[in-house]
Amino acid sequence: MNREVWGLLTSQPPEIESLKIVKFYPSEGYKPKILAITGGKGGTGKTTIAVNLAFYFSRAGKKVLLTDCDVDAPSVATLLGAKIGDGEEVNQFLPIFDENRCISCGKCSEACRMHAILQVPGKTPLLFPELCLGCGACSLVCPADAVLEGKKVVGWIYEAEAYGIDLLIGELKLNERESEAVIKEVKEKGMRLSEERGYDLIIVDTAPGAHCDVALSLKESDFVLAVTEPTPFGIHDLDLILELASLLKLKHGVVVNRADLPGDHKLLKEVCEKHSSKLMGKIPVDDKVVESHVRSRPLLLDFPESKASRAIIKLAKELWRELSL
Repeated sequence: MNREVWGLLTSQPPEIESLKIVKFYPSEGYKPKILAITGGKGGTGKTTIAVNLAFYFSRAGKKVLLTDCDVDAPSVATLLGAKIGDGEEVNQFLPIFDENRCISCGKCSEACRMHAILQVPGKTPLLFPELCLGCGACSLVCPADAVLEGKKVVGWIYEAEAYGIDLLIGELKLNERESEAVIKEVKEKGMRLSEERGYDLIIVDTAPGAHCDVALSLKESDFVLAVTEPTPFGIHDLDLILELASLLKLKHGVVVNRADLPGDHKLLKEVCEKHSSKLMGKIPVDDKVVESHVRSRPLLLDFPESKASRAIIKLAKELWRELSL
């Protein structure tokens, strides 16, 4: 790697790679910076950008935790070729009906908005576990205290490490309908790990869309980076995700991936201006991105002089200033 490219990758000398890890003792008021990488439309490249930003900041001497909150389809570990072991279970409330206490009043069935409880007259309620969201309403309305607390596994959390980046990955169990419990646990565990290890930066890779699970992933972020592309769907969904970030009162900016694709760049700029969102960078189409995916290695590591790498590095420097790292 030549000196110019190294200068783009890090503002510190190469000796940074030999720094020793020391035990972290958090000071009063310690809080890591939180950068959320999101994008209304799926497939815009947000995870690719999240992975390479994490690699950049790690190589520049920052202690980084990369969390995968796209729990329906986590892909961070795949892009980095990370080996993950056994996961930690994420459990959710599941009612158990005490036949000795139950008076078959049917109030639990009436309170269940998901229709997971069937009340047959004179019988103990019948539960359909796959429909239950674990809200606990049945327990609250039961006049006989006949609803006991059980649990079901709704997903897992995995810890891993790759290229000096700590990874925290959430995965929703197949056929489970709600991601909230897994995302919440990923975020809470991320903060617990940060208190133990002293991360400078937590990068949150969200699911696509602008729904409740994305809002949960974005909450408490210091900055939201919306990844889009200059296509009609990309621009439409960018409008939605920037509106969501504004409703959450979060600072936000935009990066255009595959920026040289045909599209309405004037409209894209208007959407950014509408939401007072800074256009922070444009990343061109680059075959080396696909090759890095095939290798399961960071683009910045294997192809630091590629067009996309240089654009991501410039973006990283903008974010460095924005986050005051």
